[in-house]
Amino acid sequence: MRKLLSANFSRLFHSKVFWCCWAVMISLTAIPVLYFNRLWNSAQVRFLYGGDELLPFVSAVLIGLFLGTDYSNRTIRNKLVAGHVRRDIYGSNWVVCTVSVLIFHVTSLAMVLFLEYLLSGSFYRLPKNLFAGILVSTFAVVAVSTLLLFVSMLIQSRAIGVVVTIITGLFLYGSGSKLRGALLRPEYISEYISDGKGNLLFDGNVLNPNYVSGVRRDIYEFLVDIHPVGQILQFDECTELPRAWVLFPVYSVIFTIVIFFVGYYLFRRKDIK
Repeated sequence: MRKLLSANFSRLFHSKVFWCCWAVMISLTAIPVLYFNRLWNSAQVRFLYGGDELLPFVSAVLIGLFLGTDYSNRTIRNKLVAGHVRRDIYGSNWVVCTVSVLIFHVTSLAMVLFLEYLLSGSFYRLPKNLFAGILVSTFAVVAVSTLLLFVSMLIQSRAIGVVVTIITGLFLYGSGSKLRGALLRPEYISEYISDGKGNLLFDGNVLNPNYVSGVRRDIYEFLVDIHPVGQILQFDECTELPRAWVLFPVYSVIFTIVIFFVGYYLFRRKDIK
């Protein structure tokens, strides 16, 4: 496995796709902070994990192309012919993909911290839950990497694999945002009713018909808590610790383990052409 890791890391760090994706991550992290800094005094706090929210999409491009090349060049088949076992092939790919995603994650956070100090001269605007957020987001991005690897390793066509992996990344971001957005809807909304002549007939708060409540809200809250992007969004939206945040890393670890072994089981039974 050591030779596989060495070869994969060498190919990763010599890959133009990796460095392009890294540059995109840095840009996606820095541009919102710089743009909103003039409008919002706490922009750095709001966008501390902004890069991680978009990380599933950028990582999907990298992982899809990186692993898709192995299939298109018959590299995986050649590794099997050379005597490498599927366990080592799948494991080494997981390590390399996870490290690449963690590099995106760490440099994204470092960029925000650097801009915070550059623009304000100190770190006083950083949230109190900074270290908890970094811990949770780190486990979350590992879970994202594991899912993207799972998808990419099961599709031998490079073109189809890249498309499906990117769709998976977009689904991760979209589903996490939608679930969290549903929970943020207010219970009451303001309503104004007039008679059409400028006379106000009603001015007050009414129950929001789109408010999520009851058992449905409990289900949504659980789904957001176990969703990698949902976990990150909860830290990105407030300076206080989210509800039940200590369980977030546990959920991510369980998610990672289950997806990893299901992916390895399917890859082991796959006919490599």
